[in-house]
Amino acid sequence: MLLGNLVVAVGILLGTMVYALFGPLTELFLIPSLEFARFASLGKYIQNFDLIVMAIWATGIYIKLMIFYFVATFSLAQLCNVNNYKTLVLPAGLLIGSLVISSEVKIVEVLHFLHYIFPLYSVTMTFVIPLILLVLSFLNKKE
Repeated sequence: MLLGNLVVAVGILLGTMVYALFGPLTELFLIPSLEFARFASLGKYIQNFDLIVMAIWATGIYIKLMIFYFVATFSLAQLCNVNNYKTLVLPAGLLIGSLVISSEVKIVEVLHFLHYIFPLYSVTMTFVIPLILLVLSFLNKKE
């Protein structure tokens, strides 16, 4: 647990350093943390940290995909009452692959979603719906 807290603290510190380094120019960059890694250096000979940042991102994405893929196939096996989840690995992989190819998005659409739609969506899912459910549960207990 302490290691997790340390990783989160270092991530927050690096995020703050990005804003401290670039200031108001931060909003002009597409990926500010990658620009920070391009400018960062340790001494005269250790430079180009962008390769390390990209390797960490790729590894993290790969691990996340493996975990989600396992959870999806295992859950599907339990939902369909299949004894061995390994029989669903190939069909689930084909389904996920076809969905990835058919749902190609452009970075402009993603940025539009993140800027205009996601704030309303996240506030609704995080605060409004749980608040409504909490009020309904209190009303049910009173009756």
